[in-house]
Amino acid sequence: MTFQIAEQPNIALCSNRTRFATALCPPKETAQLLPYNHYTVQVNGRTGVLVTYPDLKETELTQPVELQIVFEHIAGHPAAPQEVQSIINNLTFDTIS
Repeated sequence: MTFQIAEQPNIALCSNRTRFATALCPPKETAQLLPYNHYTVQVNGRTGVLVTYPDLKETELTQPVELQIVFEHIAGHPAAPQEVQSIINNLTFDTIS
């Protein structure tokens, strides 16, 4: 299963009024992202805080997991390393509010 960012950016994701975005993440990639809960990442040119589920164990990852990016309260959160951003870049995000 391959997840790609749409060729045309989601206009709602580019809006400063959008507070959250979600994406389904395959189990393997989710396992790589779990340690980076509350790190900042870029989605469609905006900085947001990655929300993972650090309580999950790798053995529980049998299906895609919904990740959330919060575009508020980003001050004080460390930037995610490039390998994390690369995973984020290959996910398709939708806005939820």
